[in-house]
Amino acid sequence: MHTSDHTTDLQAKQVNVLRDTPSTKRTAPSSASAWKNAQPSARSGAAPSPANSLLQLQQTAGNSAALQQAHHGATQGDAIQRMPTRDQVVRQLGPPKEHVKNPLAGKWLGKKLRVNENLKNNSSRYRSILDKLDLFNTYITTTAVGDTQQAVEQQLDQIKAHYRSVETALQQYEASKEGGAKAAYFQNLLAQLPTERAETIVNGHRLMHEPPAERTMWSVHAARTAGTMVLNDRMSTNQTIQGGINEVKFFRHGRTEGAFKANKDTLADVDMMAPDVDINSPEAKESGIADDFGIDKQDARLSKRDVALSRLNQMLGANVIAKAQLAIYESGGGPVSGSFMDKADGKTAGALGKSGEMTSDGANDTVNVNDPNLQRLMSRLQLIDTLAMQADRHQGNYFIDYDDRGNVVSVTGIDNDMSFGTRTKIDVRRQEYPSLSKFVDKELAQRILALNAEDLGLVMQDLLNPAEIGALMERLDKLQTHLQKLQSDNKLLAPGEWNDITAEALAAENNGYEGGSYYGKLKNEVDGD
Repeated sequence: MHTSDHTTDLQAKQVNVLRDTPSTKRTAPSSASAWKNAQPSARSGAAPSPANSLLQLQQTAGNSAALQQAHHGATQGDAIQRMPTRDQVVRQLGPPKEHVKNPLAGKWLGKKLRVNENLKNNSSRYRSILDKLDLFNTYITTTAVGDTQQAVEQQLDQIKAHYRSVETALQQYEASKEGGAKAAYFQNLLAQLPTERAETIVNGHRLMHEPPAERTMWSVHAARTAGTMVLNDRMSTNQTIQGGINEVKFFRHGRTEGAFKANKDTLADVDMMAPDVDINSPEAKESGIADDFGIDKQDARLSKRDVALSRLNQMLGANVIAKAQLAIYESGGGPVSGSFMDKADGKTAGALGKSGEMTSDGANDTVNVNDPNLQRLMSRLQLIDTLAMQADRHQGNYFIDYDDRGNVVSVTGIDNDMSFGTRTKIDVRRQEYPSLSKFVDKELAQRILALNAEDLGLVMQDLLNPAEIGALMERLDKLQTHLQKLQSDNKLLAPGEWNDITAEALAAENNGYEGGSYYGKLKNEVDGD
C-alpha cells in the first residue's frame, strides 16, 4: 500500500508532470529537424533497448546467456515487462530508507529558524523513480480511452510525458553510478522503456483510427509488450524454404503460423568479392541494393528493419504488411536471433501471373487485374514502402488473397528487411522502388499527412539508428508535400473511385518517365504490355 504522505501528494504531482517534462504539444506535420531538436541530449547515452541487449548479450556472453534472458523476459516479465507499479518495485527491491527527521521541525524554534523538515534526505533518486511510476500507473488505470481522435491524441501526449518522466528519473539514477540490485533492476527497466513506449504509441495511433466501441481503460492498451519470441523445434511445422541467400523456417506459435528468418548484422561487400564471383549472384545483388539504398553493410540489423516496417504498418493502420517481431530460435546448434513474421494469406503476385489465376478480364473466377480493391491496396503498400524506402518489393515479395469469385480481399508485403536505409530520393525510380504515383488511396494518405514526427521517431527509436530515423523523417516531409498537393487538387481516391479508368491510367503512368507504381507494373505484365 502507498504511504499516507505519498498519497496526499499524488494529485499535485500528477498535475505537474507535464510541466516538468519536454513539451509534447502537437503541431502541423513535423520536419526531420524538428524531430532532432525535440530529442534530449541524454538520448544519445540512453540504455540499449531489449532487442539490442539480447543481441549484445549473445555476442559477449554467448548464446546460452542470450537464450536465458529471452526465456526470462517471456516468462517472468523482468527484462521485458509492463511498466511496474510502486508496490511491485518495493517488493523486489525493498522500501526506500526513511529520511532523518529534524527534531526542531514543527516546533516554535524550528519555525523561527525556518529549518528544513529533514536533516538528511535518503533514497531521493529511488523515491523519485517510485513517484514517477505511481503517476504513470495512476494515469493509465484511471483514464478511459477517449471516444474521438482528438481526445485519444491528447491522452497519448500525457502518457508520453509520463514515460519521459520515468525515463529521466531512471537516467538520473544511472548517472549516480550506484551499484547493486537496484542499479541492475533499473538498468533493465531503462533498457525496456523505449520498446514499451513504442508499442504504446502504436496502440494509441490504432485507437485514433478506430476508437474502441466499448469503454476501456488505457491500462489495457499501454505498457504491454510481447517481448522477444522464443521458438524451438517442437513448434516447427517441418516446412523450410531455401532462398537464394537465406533459409526460412516455419513455426506455429500459439494460434499463429509464421516464418523465422535469422538476423544478419553484416552483408557481403561486392567490392571485396573475388573477381570471378557472378555479379548477378544473390549475394552481389543484396550488396548492390544495400549500397543504392543506404543500408550499412557493417551494421545491417535486418531483423530490426523487418520489425520496423511491421510497426509502421500497424501505426498507420495500413494492413498491408505482415506482422513481425523479434525472435530467438532455440536450434540444435544454439540460440539464433532473428524475426518471426506471420504467414501471409493468398499467393504471391508472381505466382498468380504465372499460373494464369490473374487475368485481364477476370474470366472463370480468376483475379481481374483491374480489381478496384487490388488497385487501392497496392497504393497503400506503395505508400508504406515509400516511407520505409523498401528496396526489394518484387512480385515474389507480396501476397494477394482473393475470394471464390476472384475478388481481391488483401495484399500483404513480406520479406521486409531491405528497408529503412538512408536514401531519401522518393521521386526517382531505383531497382524495385517505383517512385511516386499520382493515384493514391485517400484514407492512408490522410493518415500520413496527420502523422506526428515525434511519435514516429519514438516508435522507431529501439530499432533504427539516428541516421536512419533522420532519413525517415526527410522522406516523411517529402511524401507529405506530395500528398498535400494531391489533396489540394482533390485527387486523392476514395474506395469507390478506383475503376477501369484508374487502372489504365496507372499502367500508362508506369510506362512514362515520371511516376510509377507497383500496380502499374503488375497490370502491364498481366496484360502483356
